[in-house]
Amino acid sequence: MIRTFPNCLLKLSGAAGAGLLAAHVFAAGAQDILAPASVKGLRFETESTNVVLTWPSDPRESFAVLWRSNTHWQTPWVVLTNQLRASPSATQTIFRDLDALRGLLTTNTNLADSYCVFVIPDFWFDMEGVVLTGGPRNPGKDFLPFYYGTTETRMFKPQLELLVDGQSHGVGSTVDEEVQRVNFGTVQKPRWAFTAGFWFYHGELPDGEHTLQIQSRFELNNTVGPWSWSVTLTSRPVRVCVAPWRAEEEVKGSQKLLDIRRARAQPSWWERRLGRSFVRKRPTPEELARHFIYSEADDLPSKTQPRPWKSRFPAGASDAASP
Repeated sequence: MIRTFPNCLLKLSGAAGAGLLAAHVFAAGAQDILAPASVKGLRFETESTNVVLTWPSDPRESFAVLWRSNTHWQTPWVVLTNQLRASPSATQTIFRDLDALRGLLTTNTNLADSYCVFVIPDFWFDMEGVVLTGGPRNPGKDFLPFYYGTTETRMFKPQLELLVDGQSHGVGSTVDEEVQRVNFGTVQKPRWAFTAGFWFYHGELPDGEHTLQIQSRFELNNTVGPWSWSVTLTSRPVRVCVAPWRAEEEVKGSQKLLDIRRARAQPSWWERRLGRSFVRKRPTPEELARHFIYSEADDLPSKTQPRPWKSRFPAGASDAASP
């Protein structure tokens, strides 16, 4: 049985990734070969020739489901879906792979070896309609918190990139991706927790609406050889409004000016998430070097929540005032 799925974005990683994979393969026995972790809590059931996958989820999440016919190292993964929305009214999501058992070319009864489910990294907050003005002392940029969807590190940690109007904004895997202490509550009742995020530089963008997405690349180590596969996934687009703190006389159009004044009358995104007094400091040369060689010395990333389903707020969220 041949299974084909259109519009599945799979690509072979470069020589660096292949070399890294080969090093892992030669350093371990076949039984110790690492594989990217699926979503936590993933369970399998069979219904006749169908396979039913179930896992805990939050309504904000989206998922990708991958399948392979057997566990031979030459068998590639196939994307069954790359934008499965979580159940909006339940604490778990169900995916039925119809007639899947007929397509398995293996006697291995462990279905976890034939499936992989990824949480698609996304923004922590509902960004639809958010007005971005920048900070009082940092105009032209805002911090956009996101979750990775996994606790993987090193070669299996997804590589994230911010897309603006469908194009790369050039901040992925740079020092502009960092961890900050963010308010997950309200200005009146703050709840502070550490989270990863992008620094979005919008000072040079035209005022008005723009779409934002997060593009993620996942390495798929399913081989016992020199090849390494990766899958690229993209979050759903959200529309934001860019209205930087520039002189009002530069703004043309009475309605546009009215909309901007109305937006500025409310607490800004910066004030709600980082605090009115927050000022982003330029990274030191040591911080830049530590980031680019990928040897984080501090433990801030370990304090972040990988995905939203476990609780209403990220792990470690506190009511204490922002420093």
